[in-house]
Amino acid sequence: FSSSSPPPPPPPLSCSSFPLLSPPPSSSSSPSSSTSTTPAAFAQWVASNRDWLRPYAAFLALKHLFGTADYRRWGSLASPPDEATLDRLTSPTSPFYKDHILFTYWLQFHLHLQLSAAASAAAAMGVALKGDLPIGVAKWSVDTWSKPQYFRMHVSTGAPPDHFDPKGQNWGFPTYRWDTMAADGFSWWRRRLQVMSQYFAALRVDHILGFFRIWEVPNHCVTGILGRFRPSHPITRRELASRGIYDIRRLTEPYITLPLLRKELGTAHRHLAEEVATKYLIPNVLFDQYGGVGAVASRFMGGSDNSNNNNNSNNNNNSNS
Repeated sequence: FSSSSPPPPPPPLSCSSFPLLSPPPSSSSSPSSSTSTTPAAFAQWVASNRDWLRPYAAFLALKHLFGTADYRRWGSLASPPDEATLDRLTSPTSPFYKDHILFTYWLQFHLHLQLSAAASAAAAMGVALKGDLPIGVAKWSVDTWSKPQYFRMHVSTGAPPDHFDPKGQNWGFPTYRWDTMAADGFSWWRRRLQVMSQYFAALRVDHILGFFRIWEVPNHCVTGILGRFRPSHPITRRELASRGIYDIRRLTEPYITLPLLRKELGTAHRHLAEEVATKYLIPNVLFDQYGGVGAVASRFMGGSDNSNNNNNSNNNNNSNS
């Protein structure tokens, strides 16, 4: 696929191109079934869905060829495919056209037929089908390969810590670049909804909150505990104070204290609690309990409490003056 000259346009689809299709039904069949599975109907459906079907078939073929959906390992084909690349990959002269490209077309066409028939049968009985629409897509998918401009690949979606999972959740799929999507009128989402509306009277978006905000987790994280909402609306000190919350430092700094360490480690490991407090705890946390850096040094490191003595001297001088 490295030819610099553009490939010739593929020949038009014809009956002989589709050996996997069943023979056309006899004239005694009902009108609805006599037209839906003909090669002409197949060719028309492929042409109507060319925008998503070609990239999808090419993606599956390359996934099979390289043995992985992680397109970062596809060499020069890892880049988003342009029209010329898709033409070469899906051309009838492609080495995997019949076994992969054409088969994907055929499989998706029959999925369309069966789902359409099920929806029509349900509607005839007064039953409406509701489809399930995940808010995200797989990280290594045809969507992120062919439309990378729409996705924030350096983060993933999840859920914040709660009573169900105190570490939060990391679902592993990328979040969206809504500003980029808005620039072209949300065409990717519109097309997605348009296709699903052919079969479903309603859609359940899982989770619909993702259209408004999403819990975004850095890629290096395993759980969701270090995530943040995107977008996030800041909360001012005045808003916090109006709800009786004044200790901002308590909410924004680590709060592992020496008494907590002693409780968790127990009497037998009391010396470890003090060692951890000395080496790792933020000094400000200890100041509240021991009255200054000198007191901390004296208590844990055998140092002199010079700062405390100085403070006492200053206090005495102030009281005598």
